[in-house]
Amino acid sequence: MKGDFDLSSRAYWEKMGWGIVLGLTGALSALMFVSAVTVGHSFIMPYTGDISPFSGSPWIVVLMTGAGLMVGILNRYTPAGEMDVFEALNRGYLDPEPVPSSVMVSLISLVGGFSLGPEVTTGMLAGGTGAWISEKRKLDPEKTRINVISSISGAWSVYLHHPLS
Repeated sequence: MKGDFDLSSRAYWEKMGWGIVLGLTGALSALMFVSAVTVGHSFIMPYTGDISPFSGSPWIVVLMTGAGLMVGILNRYTPAGEMDVFEALNRGYLDPEPVPSSVMVSLISLVGGFSLGPEVTTGMLAGGTGAWISEKRKLDPEKTRINVISSISGAWSVYLHHPLS
């Protein structure tokens, strides 16, 4: 335990530096994703002031059918899939391969009006980035774990407005 907090060691500052860089990267990726969803949703979805039954625009049916079709095609022909970000926090690793297509599926779903929360997607995007950078740098599992947790924490601190504790 004493070696983990040796402020004079190069390894400590290397871990701290990558944790900060990937935390900021995760925060920026979450901000960009949530902004893309907000802009896309406000651009595509019409204003629905009347909430009485059957009062919506037929455009909603066309939009949601098209979005569902695109999600189905992406799920069929790409490695997109359900990813457990909470398990990735425990394990310290998230497979980066299905992240881009899974993020695209989530983006299309959210912009298309489906009920889906962006918290898993922002964590998935950030955790996949942290794991990908760790793989490219050929880091050991301990440093990969730090990078993945830092990335997800940074993303969720933007989305949830407070860091993980």
